[in-house]
Amino acid sequence: MTRRRTRPPGGDSWSHVTARLRETASLREAIPSERQRVLELVLALAGRVSGRRVLDVGSDSSALARGLGQQGAQVESVRDLLEPASPLRGPFDVVTALDCIDDSKDPEAALRVLGKLLHPRGRVVLAIAHPWRATAASATPHPALASLPALLASLRSAGLRLVDAAEPVADPAEATGAREPRHLVLVAERTGRRTRNRGTSR
Repeated sequence: MTRRRTRPPGGDSWSHVTARLRETASLREAIPSERQRVLELVLALAGRVSGRRVLDVGSDSSALARGLGQQGAQVESVRDLLEPASPLRGPFDVVTALDCIDDSKDPEAALRVLGKLLHPRGRVVLAIAHPWRATAASATPHPALASLPALLASLRSAGLRLVDAAEPVADPAEATGAREPRHLVLVAERTGRRTRNRGTSR
């Protein structure tokens, strides 16, 4: 009796397995690279910060705070807008928020606090997980951020208006390939008005 050798499902050689491993390693290496580009983009979009009061929001933005300080900003940091360790005294000329608004238990409330702390001629730069891309199987955007109308309404309810947006990618040379941006960077300014957002509130 002749024993037939079976092939593993999804591939027929070691080269198939190693190719998948190389792809996984490449994606892991791209994450820090993309994060660096996010930091650089947020710093650039914050504009001139020398001598200005800047509030940096987020539990994982120490590199951003250092970059702002190196540009001459007077930086104050807080981990969570909804649970600050001490009362924040505005107004701030610039507010940066890296990977925290979308992780907040109530993004709309966080944006409203942010809007109150912002100078009337100030700007806020937000970096959030891209809500319209398949960033991860477990990623479920909050309803307030899950669509463009909802996002604009959430900003409007906080007295903010969107003035710019960008999608940083890990490697511009590969932007036309299968890789998609994992972050969305938004720039908003004060409008002086706040509206009640009834579309996404729970």
